[in-house]
Amino acid sequence: MDVSPQETNSLYINYLSLNNLQHFVEASKQFENVSPQDFIDYYQFMKGNGIGKKEIVEAI
Repeated sequence: MDVSPQETNSLYINYLSLNNLQHFVEASKQFENVSPQDFIDYYQFMKGNGIGKKEIVEAI
């Protein structure tokens, strides 16, 4: 595909919004250079260290 990284990011954010993941979209806008994989890594780290879902959501 002949799509720029910026356009790809825009399409991905629109996709997330359409799937009712606005909170993820807002969080990702706060961290321009953070990928979805980074959020997954953060979640797995926190979960592995005994931080519960409620605390993870509050942190995000």
